[in-house]
Amino acid sequence: MNSTRSCATLALALLLFFSLPPAGAQAPANPSAADSAAIQQVIANFDESFTRHDARAIAKTAI
Repeated sequence: MNSTRSCATLALALLLFFSLPPAGAQAPANPSAADSAAIQQVIANFDESFTRHDARAIAKTAI
């Protein structure tokens, strides 16, 4: 009987937990054109450094 009550309590707790909306959800950010250009430049620098097998330049792109 105790096991049945524990299972029912667990089921109720899980039902309540998963039925609630996420409290910390945020709207997606709209990056500016300057932000997008900066991100694309970092990716291009990483790609160029990786292609040249330049470990120091790759490490600088991670900063």
